[in-house]
Amino acid sequence: MKNRSMMMFVAGVALIALSTAAEADLPVLLYEDFDDGDFDGWAVQHPYSPSGSSLTPDIVSSPEGYSIRGVGSGYGSLEAAYLVRPVAMNNIAALSIEMRAKSGPSWPNMAGVWLLNDTQWYRPLDYGESSKAAALNVNLGAGDQYPGWHYIGNRAYEWHTFGWNRDSSGWWSLRIDGQMEAENFWQDTTLSSFNKIALEVTRNQSEIEWVRVTPEPATLTLLAAGLLFLRRRRK
Repeated sequence: MKNRSMMMFVAGVALIALSTAAEADLPVLLYEDFDDGDFDGWAVQHPYSPSGSSLTPDIVSSPEGYSIRGVGSGYGSLEAAYLVRPVAMNNIAALSIEMRAKSGPSWPNMAGVWLLNDTQWYRPLDYGESSKAAALNVNLGAGDQYPGWHYIGNRAYEWHTFGWNRDSSGWWSLRIDGQMEAENFWQDTTLSSFNKIALEVTRNQSEIEWVRVTPEPATLTLLAAGLLFLRRRRK
């Protein structure tokens, strides 16, 4: 019993020490709601091709304050409006990408968040147009894939909170307004480090009101699993 208690004590001390170190290395939880009326800290730039062109999104009033909105209503230019900012997320296991957004019924229309490591990315999207879908678009070096494509009907055209979550085993799930829409629809842990985040709004019917990215480091995930194992053994 003494040995088990000592093991639990040591594990607890290790968790505190690792948590403190990890928190110092982790980026601040990324949350942007544009309620300051600008997008300072973001660059108007194509996410994975800096030389590519990008329109500048508008900042407009929205139900919860302000949002960024795409520009243009015609088909003369199909270029989306993008905002990009650098991030430093390394050795990530679990991951949450959330946005409150809406899209539009006319092609092309979409609102999305990109997490990139150079030219590889995860890109969760609210597709409007005739697709009416929430999708996870990925490029992991083998071309674009859509492992998560979920028809959501006219909800694509309305304000909703979309949350794509990857657990520590690599399983992705989709929630809309906190309700499970698609559980464990795809498993992947290929990307664990990211150096950019980007926002995309196409045409003036697409808006993003806020975005939140929450990473969890693999070291803490593994340690938490170890502590759970010790507790179960103790019981």
